[in-house]
Amino acid sequence: PEEGAAAVSQLAAKKVDFVKLYFDTLELPTLRSITGAARQQKLKVVAHLPRNLTVRESIEAGIDEVQHAYYYLLPGASV
Repeated sequence: PEEGAAAVSQLAAKKVDFVKLYFDTLELPTLRSITGAARQQKLKVVAHLPRNLTVRESIEAGIDEVQHAYYYLLPGASV
């Protein structure tokens, strides 16, 4: 989790407009750390959802926008 928050701080120092996440898997504590740090910097978080988390878990953890979510509409996908 600390690395995620530190990465957000580095991005904020570069004056980015938002944080975009693309991870194959990501643990909830790390995601919450990233989104919390982004909130403190007033940055939105957009993401390709990690395969190990549901859409609901990701949004409840603080993701503002889901990118390319069409694959979650396929049969067998979990929301």
